[in-house]
Formats: sequence, structure tokens, C-alpha cells
Amino acid sequence: MGSKIIFFSVLVPYILGAYFFYPNKEPISNTVFLISLFLLFSLLLGAMTFYIPLKVYSFRYLSGIAFMLLFFFMGAWKSNGYTTRARNNFFTRQSFVWFKGDIIEEVQYKNGRARFVVALKTGLLAQRLVPVCGNIAVILSVDSAAIPHYGDEIQLPNKMTAIDEPRNPGEFDYRAFLAAKNIYHQVFLQARECRTTGLKHAHPLWAWAIRLREKGVQLYRKLLPDDEIFALASTLILGYRSDLQEETFSAYSKTGTIHALSVSGMHVGIVYLVLNFFLQFLAHGNIQKGIKVLLICLFVWFYALLTGLSPAALRAAWMLSILIIAKTFQQQTNSINILAFAAGCMLFANPFLLWDVGFQLSFLAVWGLIYLHPRIYMLLEIKNKWLDKLWAMIALSLAAQLATLTLSVYYFHQFPLYFLLGNLWLSLPITLLMYIGLLILLGLHFLAPAFQILMHWTNVGLKAIAALPFSTLEHIWLSPLQTLLLTAALSSIILAFHYRRKSFLFLSLVCWLVFEGGQCRLYFQHKRQREIIFFSLRRGYAAAFISGRKAVIVSDLNEKDKNFLFSVKPALAQRAVKQFLIVSRHGNFNGNFLKKKAYQINFYQFRLLLPEYIPDNEQFRVSDRFDLVWALHYRDDTLTRLMEAIPGALFLLESSPFTEKARFPEKMQERGYFLKKNKAYLIRLSP
Repeated sequence: MGSKIIFFSVLVPYILGAYFFYPNKEPISNTVFLISLFLLFSLLLGAMTFYIPLKVYSFRYLSGIAFMLLFFFMGAWKSNGYTTRARNNFFTRQSFVWFKGDIIEEVQYKNGRARFVVALKTGLLAQRLVPVCGNIAVILSVDSAAIPHYGDEIQLPNKMTAIDEPRNPGEFDYRAFLAAKNIYHQVFLQARECRTTGLKHAHPLWAWAIRLREKGVQLYRKLLPDDEIFALASTLILGYRSDLQEETFSAYSKTGTIHALSVSGMHVGIVYLVLNFFLQFLAHGNIQKGIKVLLICLFVWFYALLTGLSPAALRAAWMLSILIIAKTFQQQTNSINILAFAAGCMLFANPFLLWDVGFQLSFLAVWGLIYLHPRIYMLLEIKNKWLDKLWAMIALSLAAQLATLTLSVYYFHQFPLYFLLGNLWLSLPITLLMYIGLLILLGLHFLAPAFQILMHWTNVGLKAIAALPFSTLEHIWLSPLQTLLLTAALSSIILAFHYRRKSFLFLSLVCWLVFEGGQCRLYFQHKRQREIIFFSLRRGYAAAFISGRKAVIVSDLNEKDKNFLFSVKPALAQRAVKQFLIVSRHGNFNGNFLKKKAYQINFYQFRLLLPEYIPDNEQFRVSDRFDLVWALHYRDDTLTRLMEAIPGALFLLESSPFTEKARFPEKMQERGYFLKKNKAYLIRLSP
């Protein structure tokens, strides 16, 4: 078995090496890994050269360990050395005035802002140009008529800032997301601060594919007047997601059909079927078969390029190319081996893909289809032809969902209960939609109305399923340890059926009991929790007073505000808060565990002061009565006097004329905390 899955055998240590030596902070010297690789390679080469004289066959396990270590250190070397921060000419090492660089990806434009990535090439230092490196995420406020394009060389000032880590509990880690793309800094610019030099350094094939995709999007825009249908057509066929509406995305997410909105193996497979149908006349002789294989592979890779070369599309293109070649020339193949080969090629080119969620879920889903689907399908023997086909589709959906279950819940904190119904509803129209969408691009524009009608009723059905009661289990927050335990429990069950061993069932039971024990502990912790979270927001203010699974939020935001959705709501979900109420700092409030009156808030025995509401005649007669002062706007002179009047209280400032702790009185700096420049402030109270 090991010889049949040799690529899988070497992929595992490579991934472990890339994982353990991923440069979260400053990378270490790659010399260590190069020396290790040299020594291990020399050892294995010597063992192969003197295999019989040294009786190496007697120590095959040691040679196997050395072989695995070789690929382990290869993964470590690739991962540690891939980051641009490890290079001596990284742009932050000196103080440059401005930089020149090339736009290395398609520009995304929405709501007056263009977003793109620039690979820096040179920087101005002491009146001379110096070679530099580094990728920058640029957010440019610009009119639609002046949007830069892929390949443009641009000049931009040195206003880059390091990307902040998450400031609030449960907040999306944007810094880690961009770090996995080798991006560590960003810059916000106005149109006047950034200019194109007139030079263009674009890869001809990639630039052509982008132009072709733009023409395809424009064609759909012309033929499909409905905004939602147009956005879905662009996403489904071309992988262009900029215009996709939040409501539509939510419906697909809640029905477990979100995979349809990412160009994947299904899309590439449909392209293959179309090509195979039109080229079936090339089936006589090795020369014709070779031409057919070449044409199909070229078009498959072109389609992957056209749709943005996502990890799923790349994986599908690799696997399909190998399978087509092997099938055409009647060579035996092992699907797991091919999957591992595709993953290995992609990870060798870009080891940071290991942290790409799409990459992880894509390969797990295909593993589920290869390994789990036939085993699930064989559980039932159905004689009726159409019921058997229905069961095959159900087994397919179950296999993919089971393979990606733990990671999907870990990343997205939800599970679609009606995923079977959603996928069954989508399975037939998605194929027709792909065929019709591709034919429209090929010039059959009269099919656009049929596409629009079919897409409309597909959406109607999915939205109806998403609107059903209990359609989604939401706010599921798993820690890495819980995710590992759940994965181990599911994997042990699969191994028990594969090897027919009760020991794996026992291991699964143990993992499940430990997991459930942790969940019960969390449940009782959440029921007894009493916390105050003062959020660090870029706009507005918010403080959550949490008691058990209920919360009162003092804020100027509403539930649909983006700041609330991305910074406040995740913290509530992470703490299993089921009910919350938003109130303003203005006016009074009288609840079960929170009371607000005039300039004070009482949360159980904890007392807060809102200084901007203190009447002038009571300004400094509040001494010794408050645990914390929460100020929105305050002058530094009155703040100093208030800090002296209320000894021992912590002062939290949202915004003020001063932006550093140094503006606090020197003896009171430890009592001051600026929310705008720091992480959220958390206070836990004893129940």
C-alpha cells in the first residue's frame, strides 16, 4: 500500500515541516535547514550507494525515518524561506521616501475604493534608488475612471503601517489572513498620493486571462439585467465575486451549498465534459488521442487561469490532467496518490497555501469523495434505478460534508442542518447553469433569458430552505484542541470501519467523551459568567455587559452596522450569548442586572462613571464611589482633576485630544487606557 501512495507518504512530513516552522514572527536563518537537508541527503545517498556492503536492508526503518526527515526539513526550509521578511532588502529595514512597485493581482473596485496588492521593487533613499522587496495591501480612494490595472507600475509614498492583530475577542484575524499571502503591511491612500508611471510589467498570459474575464463579466452585465442573477453568473462561471450580495451569500451558506460559489472540481469537471463531447471525434490512434489530451488539458488549465487560479481550481486542474493522461494511455492510477501529488506541487510552489482555508477544505472534500463516498454508498443496496441514483447523490453530499465537518465548523462557526436538501435542490440546475453560462460566453446570447429563469428559481428554492426553522446551527465556537478532539473522534470511527478493529471505536469514544466534557464545562461557565467588554472600534463605541447568556450593550451602533457585525457580535457568539439589547449612553435604563441613571452605570456591584453627563455643580463630588471611568470626549486638564478626585479608579478613553498615555499625569499613567489604540478591555467579575 505504501508504494502505491508514495506521494502521500512524503507529503505528510513535508506538511509537518512547513507547519512547525511557519514564520509567525521573525523567521530563523535558512542555513540551519539547508545544512540538515545536505546531511540527510548525503546519508541517504551513501546508504543507496553502499546498500549491500553496509547491509542497509537490515536498518530499513532507520532509512525510512531519514527519508521522512529529509522531506520534513524540506518543508521547513520552504516555509521559513518563503516569507519576504526574511530577505535583507525587505522594505522596512531602511527609511525610504517613496517606492515603486507593480500591481500583481486583479484590482477589486467597490464603493469608491480600489483594493490591490503591490510588489515593491525600488525605494528612494538619500536621492538614490535602492532595490527592495515586500508585498503591500493598498486601499486607494479613487474615481472609477482612474482605477489602476493589473501589471501597472505605480509610485506610492512610504506611509505603510503594519497590519494590526485583532483588537476584540472573536474578531477575524485579518493580519494572519494576509500573512498567509506574504503580506504584512498595508496603506490607505488618496488618488493624489498614488500615481502610475506609465510602465507595465504584466505576465502576458495572466493579463490576457484577466481581460477576457472582464469582457465576460461585462457581457453578463449586458445580458442579465437582474443584479443578483448577474452577480451569481459572474461568480459561478468566472469566479468573479466582487458584486455578490450578502443576502445571496448567506442563503448559500445556510444551505451548505457555498461550494457552488467557488470555482472548484465540479466546475472544472463540467468544462472537461463539454470539451470531451466536442472532441470525441479525436479517438482513433495514439496521435489523435494525444492531440485530444493536449487540447483538453490546455483548455482546463486556461479555465482555471480565467477564474483566478483558486486553490480548488488548481487542485482540480492538476488531478484532471493526470487522470486524463493516465486514462487515455491506459495507465493504472491511485486517486489518493494523485491528490497528494497535486497538493505537493502546489505546496512546493507556495507553502503558505497550507493556511488557505479554501485549499484545506478543497482537498479534504475531494478526499471524502474518493475514500468515503464509495463506502457510504455501499451501506445501502437499492434496486430501483432512480432511487439508487438519488442515494448516490446523497452519499456524495454526506461524504464531502463529513470530510470537511470539523474545519468548516472551526472556521465558520456554523453548520447547515439542511445541507442534504440544499445540495439535492442544487445538483441538477447547477450543471445546466454551467452549460448555459459557458454557451452564452461562446456567443449563444439568446440563452440568457433561460439562464436567468433557471437561476431565479434555483435561488428561490435555496432561500426557502435557508428560511426553514432551525436551518443552521450558529455560533459554534471550537478551540483548536476541541477541533482536534472532534477530528480524532470522527477519524477513529472511519479507521474502525476500515480495519475492523474495536480499539479504534474505543479511542473514538474516549475522544468524544473528553470533547463533551469540555463542552459541558463551557456550558456551565457561560451560564455563570459576568463580564464587561469595552470594545476597541475604529468608529463609534460599544461596551457589552454580559450576565450568563444575556447581555446589554451600551453603544451608538445598531445590529446591522459593519463595526457591530465584525467586532462586537463575534465576541457575544464566542461567549454563547443568546439574547442582547442595545442601549445608548443617553437616557436611563433599568434592567435585571444593569442599571443606568444619569452619569452612572451599575452592573451588579461594579460601578461606572460617564463623566460627560456629570452636571457642572457635581463635577468633582463623586470621589471614592466608582470602579471605572468610561469617557468619550474629555479635556486633559479636567481629566487630570477628575483622576485626582477619584483615586483608584481605572480611566478608559474612547477618543480625546490626546492619543498617548504620556498625556496622563505621570503618576497616573497606569490608571489610563486608550481603547482606540489598544485591544479591547475585559473585566471579569465573580458570580
